[in-house]
Amino acid sequence: DIGNVRRSLVVADSIVLAGRTRQVTKVMVYRPEWLNKFYTRPIAQLTAILNRERQQQAIHNLLNTCNIS
Repeated sequence: DIGNVRRSLVVADSIVLAGRTRQVTKVMVYRPEWLNKFYTRPIAQLTAILNRERQQQAIHNLLNTCNIS
């Protein structure tokens, strides 16, 4: 969970993503306030919206299921 990482610094010339080694060419640094305002909170809000829509669709599908006996 990205919210659990507070202050970390790793220096490396390569990293492994999805099982493949990638060369590090740039380093990006963010203040925690900026990261929370423009990344962590918007992602959490989007996740909540998508989960709510998924739940509403599941309820809609359940209520509209036709049972023929």
